[in-house]
Amino acid sequence: MNLHLKRPLVFLDFETTGLDTQKDRIVELAFVRLLPDGSRESLVQRINPGIEVSKAATKVTGIHTLDACGLFWGPPLKKVGQKLVDFHSAEADTQATVDVLLAQLQRHKELPRTVPELAAWCAKNSERNREEESASAGGAGA
Repeated sequence: MNLHLKRPLVFLDFETTGLDTQKDRIVELAFVRLLPDGSRESLVQRINPGIEVSKAATKVTGIHTLDACGLFWGPPLKKVGQKLVDFHSAEADTQATVDVLLAQLQRHKELPRTVPELAAWCAKNSERNREEESASAGGAGA
């Protein structure tokens, strides 16, 4: 599928110390900006969270507290904010990203609309995928 963009589109990815949006912090973030000409630019920034990385987050990301809070990891988020804003071209890129998201939500009514709905939807689909893999693995040996 080819996207025909009029403005840049930015994809975001965050690694965090856990899943609690009130207490956990960003450890690493990545921006990939897709430009209308088809080229892309990226920025990956490690962030010192100033708190421990949960064992569950370490299991998923491979990032340990000693790494994330160590001398060579990265600065605190407040020290890289302007760098991120400069890369992201905040207003135009965000609007293009929101436009694409809204179009997808309009087109696919079954997609979740809130974070709790998204979590439930992902869990349901992960469980269904595991069941399908298990069934196909069992059928292969029969």
